Formats: sequence, C-alpha cells, structure tokens
Amino acid sequence: NDMIKHKTDGTAIRIVGSAPVIRGNTITENDNGGITCYDSTPLILNNIVTSNGTGWGIAAQNGSVPTVRYNNVWNNPAGNYRYEISDQTGINGNISVFSNFVDVENDDYHLNYNSECINAGDPAYVLEGDETDYYGDGRVLGQYVDIGADEAFPVWNIVSGSQYETIQQAVDGASNADEIVLTKMTYQGAENRDIDFGGKAITVRGIDPNDPDIVEATVIDCEGSLSDTHRGFYFHNMEGSNSIVEGFTVTNGGGKYEGGGMFCVNSSPTIRKCIIINNSSEGRGGGIYCRNDSSPIISNCIISENTVTRGYGGGICCWYDSSPIVTNCIINSNSAEGYHHGGGICCMDGSDVVVSGCVVSGNYAGHRGGGLYAYWC
Repeated sequence: NDMIKHKTDGTAIRIVGSAPVIRGNTITENDNGGITCYDSTPLILNNIVTSNGTGWGIAAQNGSVPTVRYNNVWNNPAGNYRYEISDQTGINGNISVFSNFVDVENDDYHLNYNSECINAGDPAYVLEGDETDYYGDGRVLGQYVDIGADEAFPVWNIVSGSQYETIQQAVDGASNADEIVLTKMTYQGAENRDIDFGGKAITVRGIDPNDPDIVEATVIDCEGSLSDTHRGFYFHNMEGSNSIVEGFTVTNGGGKYEGGGMFCVNSSPTIRKCIIINNSSEGRGGGIYCRNDSSPIISNCIISENTVTRGYGGGICCWYDSSPIVTNCIINSNSAEGYHHGGGICCMDGSDVVVSGCVVSGNYAGHRGGGLYAYWC
C-alpha cells in the first residue's frame, strides 16, 4: 500500500535472493525500471507498475521465478516484462492498460472513476486487520480490492466530486442535475437496491452506457424474491424525464405483487441503455411496472427473461393511464405464467403505449398476447 515514484538511481524495488510479498503498490515514473528480481521468488500482487523511465516493469534474472498476479503493468519503455519472465498480460488476472490517475501533473495518483484498475484486484484478497490504502482509506470499498496504492469508492458524483460506498447514499447526497456514476462491479445489499430518487432530476449511470460489455458488467443484483421483496428502482415521487437511469444491468428483482425490476407509480423517468433481466413479480410487471399515469421513456434497453407468476406483463406492464414510449428495445423471452396476458408487454385501462423499432420475440403468455397485449387501451 505504498507509492513508489520518481526514483532516479536504479530500479524502484530490487529483490536479491529472497521471497518478499509486494502488494498493493503504485510504482511509477522511476527512471530505471519498476521491479527487478535476482535469484528470488517474490509474490507480486495487486500492483500498478507503469511508465518507469527508460526501464522495464518487472524483470526476472538469475533463475528468479516471481509469482505475478492481478497487476497492471503498462507503458514501461524497456518492456513490461523482461529477461526470464514472459509477458503475463491476460494470465492470473494481470492486465496492461492505461491506469487513469486523476491528475499526475499535480501529483494526484488517485484512480479516476473509469480506471480499469478499480475492482480488478485479487477477488480472494483477505484484508490484514484495519488495512488502509496509501491515502488512508479502507481497502475493498467496492466488490473487490483495487489494483494499486489507491482504493477508490465505487459510486461517484462527477459533478460535485463526492464519492460514496452505496448508490442510495449518492442519490441522497445529490442535487438536481448531478450525475452519479457506478464503477464496474456487482452491487448488492441495502442501499444498492430499492433505490429511490426522491423526486430529484439526476442521472444514475454506468461508466460507459455505449459499451455493451460495461453495461453487462455493471450489475445491480437486487437479491429479491417473491417472499423477500426487493427491486432495482422505485420511482414514486413524480419523477420526470430528467430523472435518468442508464447503462447498467438490473437483475434478480422480486416484487411481491408489482414491479420486479423497476416500479414507476405517478412518475415518468427515462430508462435507457439498460439490461433488465431475470426479474420476477407475482402480479404485474416482471421487468418494469408503470402505474397511475406513469409514462417513462424506455429506449435502447434489453428486457429479457422476466416473469410474472400469476399476472400481467412479463417484460413490461402498463396500467391505469400509463403510456410509456418504448423504442429500439429488445423484448425477449419474458413470460406471463398461468391464465394471464402479455408475455412481452401488457397494456391495460387507458394506457396509450407507443412501441417502435423494437424486436419482440420468444415471449410467452398463458392466455393472451404472448408478445403484446392491449385491452381498453
């Protein structure tokens, strides 16, 4: 958990005839290389080794056999790995990418919110007591330990600059027009589900909504069931189109009766570039339920494998004058079980829904409207 930088005489760390543990450090901008091993067997774990002068990242000589795991070794002019150690990129969790420090010119080596070093350390890492990072923050604030000397918070308000441990903390601390970014990980437990915007016009998004791999890897796991109700988002404070969720996956929501993944009542948020998958409800809206004049904009989403066990609208259910606009979505493999309607989308009681540019396929209803069902609409 150290910062080793700007060394001008020799490599940053030199290991001779020994077997130390080198863990959780940032080793950067040293003139003659990062780590050199002679006749040694060190464990090199969770380190950033980058941009070291004219030297290399990690070098092994004289029969050295280092164990190299979950490091980011990048942009070392003489080679990231040298002599008797082959390139370890892609092996044992090692990566080779731009570390994305906040501001190197002003000596700020915190990780930026979109750094690929966040949550990329050894998933089996065990803390040693009250272990802290170089800056004094606790380790493993997110899902996994970070690579390098800095441990970043998982949720960022990129307008105010504040950082948080949970999504709801960030939402509660936000002001209108703020933008909250979720780093790439799986979010579970209290304050990372049943998220309530409280009427705020804010954005909650993944780090890159246009990258499908990041959308798939940024997951709100609701851990809900029909007997233990939890969903991803609960909009009920007249939120409008400037209340935005974007660029992540919502899964394992279980709504006792309404809205397994998301529930909108008297609210019309914007839901875009999300994956709503494998959520369930007993009665209405396995994926998304819109009720009482709720007309969200749902665009460029994948709504798949959601289920209502005894009701309506496996993917999306619209009821009581709720008229969402659903565009450019994939509505696939959702189901309304039993003697019920609308496997993909169910519209009831004055809901003037617009569905355009969508793929509606492979959905199932026990009674009517496997793909789409509209009644009194």
